[in-house]
Amino acid sequence: MSHRPNNSLIAFYCFTGLWSFNATSGLWILYLIHCHWSLFQIGIAEAGFHLVSFMSDVPTGAFADRFGRRQSLMIGLLIGSTIPVMTFVLAPRSVFLGVLSISLGALSWTFIGGADQVRIPTNLTTNSSKS
Repeated sequence: MSHRPNNSLIAFYCFTGLWSFNATSGLWILYLIHCHWSLFQIGIAEAGFHLVSFMSDVPTGAFADRFGRRQSLMIGLLIGSTIPVMTFVLAPRSVFLGVLSISLGALSWTFIGGADQVRIPTNLTTNSSKS
């Protein structure tokens, strides 16, 4: 008996691989220093990221439960696709706008976080019950 690979599982691995490849994660601090941000301002931006992440984790989880994990993933990816552009364009102009764009990145992560992981057991149990 041969096992066919689960398409949902393959899609999850592709999504996770692409989402995890973030070439800017180690460079944004150097970029902000290049934009004449002080280490204090960079720390405030990092604190804003973690504060928004902490404050929005439960509401975005409730959103995913109410409206669906796919919608949560799509919103997270939509926000996440604009964040690098916003950060690299707005951060040199204003510290406030830079902190705002970095904090929106946290919102993107919370929309995606958990919703991507929960889809796997749901899809596996759905597919196994069909067979």
